[in-house]
Amino acid sequence: MKYRLGPLGFWGSPASFEEEGTTGNWGQLDQQQALKWIQKNIAGFGGDKDRVMIFGESAGAFSVMWHLAAPGSAGLFHAAILESGTSHTGAFFQQPDDAYKYYDWLAQEVLGCKDGNDLQCLRDAEATKFTLPKGIRFDPEAAPDWASPIFPIMPVGPVIDGVALPDVPLEVVRAGKHNKVPTIAGVNHDEGTAFVLALKALVPNVPVIPTEKSVEDTIYYVLQDEAAVKEAMQLYPVDEYASVYGKENLGFELAAEMIRDVIFHCPTMALAEALSD
Repeated sequence: MKYRLGPLGFWGSPASFEEEGTTGNWGQLDQQQALKWIQKNIAGFGGDKDRVMIFGESAGAFSVMWHLAAPGSAGLFHAAILESGTSHTGAFFQQPDDAYKYYDWLAQEVLGCKDGNDLQCLRDAEATKFTLPKGIRFDPEAAPDWASPIFPIMPVGPVIDGVALPDVPLEVVRAGKHNKVPTIAGVNHDEGTAFVLALKALVPNVPVIPTEKSVEDTIYYVLQDEAAVKEAMQLYPVDEYASVYGKENLGFELAAEMIRDVIFHCPTMALAEALSD
């Protein structure tokens, strides 16, 4: 299922909300349109429009979560599977004020427009210019307060505009306002490994294969909290990793499991608990 990505898929602004009645969810609305097409045409391929299941892995699972929470997707699918998704991570479901600040910055600093509301300027810009320039490093002291925890690797995501996406998906489920279909949710054991390789671009002085010390430094760099670093290291005993993966690999595995749990495992457990209530 093809859909728009990056700023082209998730640009959010008050001006586009006023013009379209929604904002910041264009990529997911592309998917929603495809699901409508399936409802209209699946019978021609021998399918049953009343037995449509959506299944996504990683970013695909984030999309499934969006459709579970989106009123406009009601009746377009009848079962869902999320493989390594998330239900409430802020990097992937953005509050409108944070999104608007980001797109104002992108419009001004990268595209040369007045701000994120300057729709005509944005429409006239070359699509290739919407790509975030290389070399921008996440710095918790210098980065804008709207930046996601993994900025700039994945700085954009669906916007909680109150219409297409009414709230943080987990809160929609907790309120019982989600699309109620049979749902399976799970997490791949090594889902965090690819993100470990991105740490070198995000955090200064982190080697490609992190050491135990560089994992500690990364946690502090992001959270700026010594107590949190100590607590995190206690939750993931280093000796257990060394005995399984060897001392030279323990930093990589330690970082991979921490990232997996923060982005995927814990949000999936929270979703499962909410769905079972």
